[in-house]
Amino acid sequence: MKSLHAPAIMAIVAAVMYVSSSSAAEYALLVPDAGAAQLIKVGDMLPKPPPDEPGTSRPELHGQALRNQAIGNLKKRFDAAADPSTHLLSLADAKAAGFGYVADHFKEIDRNGSGYISFADLVLYLKSRKGPAFNKDS
Repeated sequence: MKSLHAPAIMAIVAAVMYVSSSSAAEYALLVPDAGAAQLIKVGDMLPKPPPDEPGTSRPELHGQALRNQAIGNLKKRFDAAADPSTHLLSLADAKAAGFGYVADHFKEIDRNGSGYISFADLVLYLKSRKGPAFNKDS
């Protein structure tokens, strides 16, 4: 937590005194990193959003990096729902894990009718449906 300097504390005290004399629900105190506090009215438009804390923002992904992230997230979710010894997913496992899309399309994904699907089966199904993560043109 950042420590507040005397001018910032004075600004907070002044803001509290001002807000207590008006409708407190209508005001908020904005204390930017520069230390200058600003009293804003709820609903006022800020010129730009406050900056992210250092180390908390991630670069926006595009193209293959975004595809890799989507497939990686899908794989993690599949592995969490699948049987850890066989790495196969049943319809009941998909439903229990809240894997609604997979549960709804389970018969189509399970092409051999075994009652279980692998991650490769899921990827093959999504590729055949031209899912966005597999469409190189998006």
